[in-house]
Amino acid sequence: RKGYGMGVKTLLLRAAEQLNAAGTTALFQAVKRALDDLQSLIHLNRAPKAFLILLSDGEDNQGISYSYEGETGEEALFLRMRHFRSAGLLEYFPIAYGKDIEALDRIGGPEFHAETTDPKTIIEKFAQIREHVMVGLPALL
Repeated sequence: RKGYGMGVKTLLLRAAEQLNAAGTTALFQAVKRALDDLQSLIHLNRAPKAFLILLSDGEDNQGISYSYEGETGEEALFLRMRHFRSAGLLEYFPIAYGKDIEALDRIGGPEFHAETTDPKTIIEKFAQIREHVMVGLPALL
């Protein structure tokens, strides 16, 4: 694909071929961490628009103890994600690897997503995301 040298593409395909869903995903905790990091940048006035690319089997096996604006648990996390997205601070790209996309859509919405177990399709989805993200950015990036 345009924009990826063959060396990078080969490395990405090899890495994708080694993916294995093992049932130990702390999915919601990872999303919370990403939102916390973005919040820290906002407080430092250094918050460009962020892009969260989430490649997962879509199952959270750890749960989350969390509260936000009167909500608790998963719903609190989903509400916080919606607030970041509606404020234009975050775009979310879920890619479900080998499982149903439903849990990943619940986190942030179904505007863009992919379901796949094919490593080549994962690379294609990352290329699509890259093209979307790069629109309007300076050419030197």
